[in-house]
Amino acid sequence: MRKNIFLALAIFVLLSLDSKSQTWTNVGSGIPSGSVYAIKEYNSELIVGGVFNNAGGISAKNIAKWDGLTWSSLGSGLNGAVQCFVIFNSELYVGGNSNLTNAGGISVQGLARWNGTSWVSIPSILGTSSTYIYALEVYNNELYASVGLYGSGGTTVSIYKFNGSSWSAVAAVGNGIYAPSVNSLKVYNGDLYVGGEFSTVNGNSFNNIAKWNGSTWSSVGTGIPLSTTSHNRNIWDMEIFNGELCVAGEFNYADGLAVNNIAKWDGTNWTTMGTGCNYTIIDLEVFNTDLCVGGYYNIEKWDGTNWSTLGNQLFVTAHALCAYNNVVFAGGYNWDQVVNSSTIYNIGQLSNLTSINEEKKSNLLIYPNPTTDILTITNAKGSYFVTDIYGRMITVININTDNYQLNTKSFSSGIYFLISKEDNSSIKFIKQ
Repeated sequence: MRKNIFLALAIFVLLSLDSKSQTWTNVGSGIPSGSVYAIKEYNSELIVGGVFNNAGGISAKNIAKWDGLTWSSLGSGLNGAVQCFVIFNSELYVGGNSNLTNAGGISVQGLARWNGTSWVSIPSILGTSSTYIYALEVYNNELYASVGLYGSGGTTVSIYKFNGSSWSAVAAVGNGIYAPSVNSLKVYNGDLYVGGEFSTVNGNSFNNIAKWNGSTWSSVGTGIPLSTTSHNRNIWDMEIFNGELCVAGEFNYADGLAVNNIAKWDGTNWTTMGTGCNYTIIDLEVFNTDLCVGGYYNIEKWDGTNWSTLGNQLFVTAHALCAYNNVVFAGGYNWDQVVNSSTIYNIGQLSNLTSINEEKKSNLLIYPNPTTDILTITNAKGSYFVTDIYGRMITVININTDNYQLNTKSFSSGIYFLISKEDNSSIKFIKQ
């Protein structure tokens, strides 16, 4: 009976708490200079790639990993920019620009492979150091790569596949407005979708998007047409959300339908996604029941019906989004933005920051929420009880500093409450 009373009380308090307040915070001490272009979870750690020499105060050459508490390097890193990641046969494949020729002492040509402990060799795709990897995806148990080759005659783009031992050509892609590109590969309904800036695949006409069933290329409606006179020319990313393929980039028409930089495809028809987004979209990521969208000076979310800002507004360009440990991470370039007295350097995480005793306009904040080991409590001098969802006392803490770190490592996974002795106001946090 006592347990049921505590449970009912805890649920009541839980439902009464403000869950709308979310803010972006730094990831450790962040990446103080450079750019973040790709983020991917691998082996329960967050892998971050781009152009940088330092992550969280440790030496990390263009690639680093975050375990939820600390940054560390992946061997001696890479000598070129990182553009994309994919996991194939339990290994992490890293695509980069034409400057990527060395991975931890291993000679590479735009594409590197990490087995979880060290860099290992991989057969060359084109046999030249001018190779640029735009995107990677696994389809029918093979690794697909969109590959650019820079030469005196301009840029050529092709699709190649890797069976684990050797590469073979799949298609030649051509004729963009400026130069052909394939920026995104995505498997949907048994087909491999290819999106970017192009008008031909193997000499056949397509409008920036095409699909491959393993033997034949076909159109996706009439696609997203190229235009030399309007804002309508490029696909940057594709993601599956609510059973449909969401396609985003820089365009205002899809299959003749007026859209705003994003549209969705159900396998037969294109449809709008509300009013869309008034900016170029670079990356998409599904988190819980929302589609997160990052682009030029905006990070938003789509719940299937409405658009809203994801957390507090960051006036930054988001190149990469990733969900990790039930938290959204975003990265980009030239981030140096102060949020709640904390400077975010090129990568941020969205924490649930909930204020205690809103009636008194208290500025107490906790983060990250959910937490793994350390919960930071700010602006909260005083005495507090920590209880679990059943009302059982876990500990008592006395805070006399502006920033207090509560060690939750010994806590079991679940919901907890920080309760003020002064006025019984409470705040929820989750231990993962």
